[in-house]
Amino acid sequence: DSTAGTYRGVVFRYDYVSTWGTSLTGTDADVTLWGVADEDYLGTGLTGGADIDGDGKEDVLVGAMGQDGGATDGGAIYVLLGW
Repeated sequence: DSTAGTYRGVVFRYDYVSTWGTSLTGTDADVTLWGVADEDYLGTGLTGGADIDGDGKEDVLVGAMGQDGGATDGGAIYVLLGW
């Protein structure tokens, strides 16, 4: 999880992997997204391949089941366009 908090969650994006079967770590990631607050659990849901905004690029949906923006543990879905 995060050294900055408890159960924040994290999502890594790797733009290119040169060798299949290579062990990757968070430090190898091209982009790293952390949950905003403790117990957000960012990344508990993840899906991609859809083009939500119709721009021809694949978009990704990332869930954070414990995010408290609307209600305690109400959860959130983040849409990452062209990701």
